[in-house]
Amino acid sequence: MKSWKKILFLFVCVLLAELFVCNYRHFESLGNRERTRKLSPSDIELEEGYFPAGDDVYLIVGDAPGIEIKGINEELSTACIDIRIIGSKEEMAKPVTIRQWVTDESHKLYYGLPDREIWQNETRSSYITYHLYGKCTNLRIVPEVLKGHQISLSITLNPVIPLYFSWERAAFLFFLSCLVYALRPSSFLNRTAYIRLKPAHRKILLALFFIMHLFLFRYLTGLNPYFQREEQVNQRQYQELAESLRAGSFALLEEPAKALQEMENPYDLLYRNQVMSEAGEWYNWDHAYYKGKYYVYFGVVPAVLFYLPYYVITGTHLHNHVLIFFLSLLFTAGCMGVVHEMIRKWFPRTCLGVWLLLNDLLLLGSGIIYMTKRPDLYTVPILSGLAFGMLGLWCFLLAGRGKEISLKYLGTGSFFTALTAGCRPQLFLLILPAAVLLWESAARPPVKSAGGIRDGGGAVGGGQLDGGGSCVAGGQAEGGRKKADSRILSAVTVFALPMALVAAGLMYYNYSRFESVFDFGANYNLTMNDMRNRGFHLDRIPLGVLAYLFQPVKIIQRFPFMEAVYLDSQYMGVTIQEATYGGIFMTNLFAWFGLLPLLFRKYFKKHGRTPWRFALACLLAAAIIIVADTNMSGILQRYFGDFSVFLMLASATAVLLVLERLSAGGSGREYLKGMILWSLFICLLWQIGYQGMAFFLDTGESLQELRPDLYAHVKYLVNFWV
Repeated sequence: MKSWKKILFLFVCVLLAELFVCNYRHFESLGNRERTRKLSPSDIELEEGYFPAGDDVYLIVGDAPGIEIKGINEELSTACIDIRIIGSKEEMAKPVTIRQWVTDESHKLYYGLPDREIWQNETRSSYITYHLYGKCTNLRIVPEVLKGHQISLSITLNPVIPLYFSWERAAFLFFLSCLVYALRPSSFLNRTAYIRLKPAHRKILLALFFIMHLFLFRYLTGLNPYFQREEQVNQRQYQELAESLRAGSFALLEEPAKALQEMENPYDLLYRNQVMSEAGEWYNWDHAYYKGKYYVYFGVVPAVLFYLPYYVITGTHLHNHVLIFFLSLLFTAGCMGVVHEMIRKWFPRTCLGVWLLLNDLLLLGSGIIYMTKRPDLYTVPILSGLAFGMLGLWCFLLAGRGKEISLKYLGTGSFFTALTAGCRPQLFLLILPAAVLLWESAARPPVKSAGGIRDGGGAVGGGQLDGGGSCVAGGQAEGGRKKADSRILSAVTVFALPMALVAAGLMYYNYSRFESVFDFGANYNLTMNDMRNRGFHLDRIPLGVLAYLFQPVKIIQRFPFMEAVYLDSQYMGVTIQEATYGGIFMTNLFAWFGLLPLLFRKYFKKHGRTPWRFALACLLAAAIIIVADTNMSGILQRYFGDFSVFLMLASATAVLLVLERLSAGGSGREYLKGMILWSLFICLLWQIGYQGMAFFLDTGESLQELRPDLYAHVKYLVNFWV
């Protein structure tokens, strides 16, 4: 069957699935005998609290008024309960939750049914399917409406549920079907080596991949209205720092309250709140406070490179969500560059399908969706560190391309990597896998040219010859050694200079503020605990290992089918924890591949010593960061961004090495290769599913609360059976 016929077949299958599977409630209800209940005393009893305003419109004048439908005495299969709040746009966007009780042939007394949300912008939500014991006798409905609300109300019993054909859902199903078809092991994508594509074709492919993600990240960063403006004082810290830097001060220009300055210990949360409340003053949440001044303890590099220039040039402030969009593109470019160079350098047999899967698994697994849908202050230092770190890693890979190490790329990579320390110090550990790459380039023996040293034949030994001859070879050898020494010295200088310059700037910045070159100021933040005395405790480490790596996902039956997980331990002390959604090995199956270099050390060391070391360096960095974050900061969802990229890099390296060996041929290898390809595709589907479930969840400022229209729309596209 030709490819276009197969695509057409998939399209027809998707249309049939949309029509008959996603709309099976319509066909199930076709035999219903519709019965409309007029709002009259003979059919429906309205409890006190409803004041008629005409045309089925009522003013709520009481608390929790109920609606009772008596004497139904028939099978109740479906109902359309349409309750709408008449008022402001914000009120109309929110759902009306109804509670229901029924009696039937097996229950003379009312028993409760699950709550139901009625969304005005989603008429599908008004249709309810019942599964009662025989005939229904009575139905009682209590809508959660407030006194003063004006509502419209209509109730229909046993209606035929309309057919809701969704082109959005059909398009998504068609996209997934085509993805399965395109990435199957025997497909063209998995029979074509990525590196053997024509350069022009490869550039087009890279551009398309980048542009697709550009549109995705632009949509995500503009999605949540809360983050489009920095209304909370803690969200404006980089803008405040830009103002103070322009004024020539490292301290923020705002003067702290007098009561705060007079406190003996301003870092005690409960005591601080009590004193400030009694004084009728307040403080800036999550600012660093030291010796009567406010500071920003987040990395200064984003302020220097982005916020300050934008403020100086335009006179206005750069919004966090705009910068996060830009940083997401830098991070994407860095990830694509690293994968490209790894394939070119170590794994030239890698197929096009694997290239596509690994790029998306690396991006998704690094937490980029969470960071772009929540583009706040706290995301800026993490994503800027990730962006600069991946660009630095890309440059280090580029530096080892030629016969000699490229000083241009070496210096650029060093500069980018040094910047991570001024963004998110934890991410400076990207220097560990970078060190593996640099060691490989430094340890590589120099390539001898045609005019170099030769052994035997006409080559001459060392020293001077009797009879006036000269030792050309001896001079060349000495010159070669000097040249090699000079090259190594130049490389060390080019690598060390950017590191030293950035380090000197950061040390001066830290010392000017906190009288210590290594103190970034996190210990002085005005948040939940006094971090000066937090200390390092081994008992915290198991909490972080469980939460960050192995905590199971909490699955529920209601959309979005997942709930946040909160830590419940017997740790007798304070550990800061916010809601998380599961450890990375539970939420991202691709991360398990990263353990292969540890479990099969001899195999990986034999077939790819440098990639093996690279993967181990990534695993080591991830372990260090998990321990450090758990002890220094706590357990928060955004901290997954500190270490996830290391696990994704280790996993990508492991998969590429195994597939490279399997691609060399041999009996049974195609079968194993096919299993790995299907495993990667399952990992991608799992990651898409997880990201979809977690998309509307958050500890605050969630899309479920701030974009109820989007939440309801997606809910009834996915949850088509309710």
